[in-house]
Amino acid sequence: MADAKKPWSDSWTVINDEEWKRSGGQGTLRKARRNGDTHPVSAVLKKLNNQSDPDRRRRMRREVVALETLDHAGAPKLFDHNTEHFENTDVRLYAILEFVPGDTLAEYVTRCGALSLEDGGALLLTLLNVVEAYHGVGGGHRDIKPDNIILRNNDTRLPVLIDFGLSFNVDEPSRDDTPDWQQVGNRFLALPEHAPFSSNKRDLRSDLTFCVGILFYALTCVHPATLSDETGCLPHQRINARSLLALGSEPQRQALLTLFDIGFSFQIGQRWQSIESVRGHMQRILDGLPYEGEIAAALADIRARALSKLGNLATKEALDYVRLRLKNAGRSLVSELGAGFNFEGEEWLTQMDKMSTMIRCGVRQEFDGAIINVVFSIRAVGDELVVAEQRPTGSTPLARIPIQEPNALPELEGIAHRCLLEAFHRRRMNG
Repeated sequence: MADAKKPWSDSWTVINDEEWKRSGGQGTLRKARRNGDTHPVSAVLKKLNNQSDPDRRRRMRREVVALETLDHAGAPKLFDHNTEHFENTDVRLYAILEFVPGDTLAEYVTRCGALSLEDGGALLLTLLNVVEAYHGVGGGHRDIKPDNIILRNNDTRLPVLIDFGLSFNVDEPSRDDTPDWQQVGNRFLALPEHAPFSSNKRDLRSDLTFCVGILFYALTCVHPATLSDETGCLPHQRINARSLLALGSEPQRQALLTLFDIGFSFQIGQRWQSIESVRGHMQRILDGLPYEGEIAAALADIRARALSKLGNLATKEALDYVRLRLKNAGRSLVSELGAGFNFEGEEWLTQMDKMSTMIRCGVRQEFDGAIINVVFSIRAVGDELVVAEQRPTGSTPLARIPIQEPNALPELEGIAHRCLLEAFHRRRMNG
């Protein structure tokens, strides 16, 4: 019968190797061998650092479920575990995983320096294949960083993604989510959708952003850390990275910077929307940018953005809808004023590069031709639309409306109504 303190001992023996020990905040890894096996080490034992912590036990269970689901050379094989007992704190949880020989990407880059464009691109393409396989079974990783990538046999073209403790499945109930007040992700690249009180912590597109961050790190040895620094610079625009990205031919360098421009956009709907589009762009860089591939990748990205939950299509529709609501508010005021008043409106085209639009609501008095105007701007900020009144003295924010619920905030029309009445008052006071 297995030792309660070592429930793996019936089948596995831990090998003391002082030169190979890995520890993290979640657990500890040690080399292991199946009892009676004389072959070289092919497994590692993972056990929790704090067996009484319910959250860590749930995360270990989640990691095991992820590895059971994912069958890919870019993820370690799962040999054994007892995590089905994760709710019973009397049981010490463990998992036996495939031993993947090689350094982590962080260790390798620290020892050997930055990768070439060719090797970094190959690393990204393989990593994208792993992430695509996991997304294909409904999983999202949420913790892709250099410490969680092992280079099999120190081959930069054979990355293995590990540590699925923060992963999620799109079909899992929300009760398994991280609480609203907690941040998920990592300090390698903090994403706004993973911040406390974000409602979008389960977005598969975040993994694509992490992959772009991995490429950036592999080519520069610099942690991207944040999408925008205190000066508004993206990671590749910062002084410590600019000179390090003078790679390949000039067209390749420009295409690489474009990859980062899109990949590090603050709004998730403006980033790469599909693995196919990132892969196509990176492959074109490696291949010397053939025209046909560029067209195919561009079309793939356009399709992905159109289908994106918080992408450009949904944002444009929300901008147009809120603009219509403001226009209707102006018409409603004219109806209330009665005979002798006409509505005049002017609508600006929705600018998707700026994620904004504007509308002028005017009321004209027929008997003297006098007119009052209020100009409203509508701008997408994160997952909200910010409505503001534009005056010569500046912009005054009025309301915020969720992009996914453009018909929310029923008092919006009342707010617009009040702005128009105040404009009447200002005109009368000014003669």
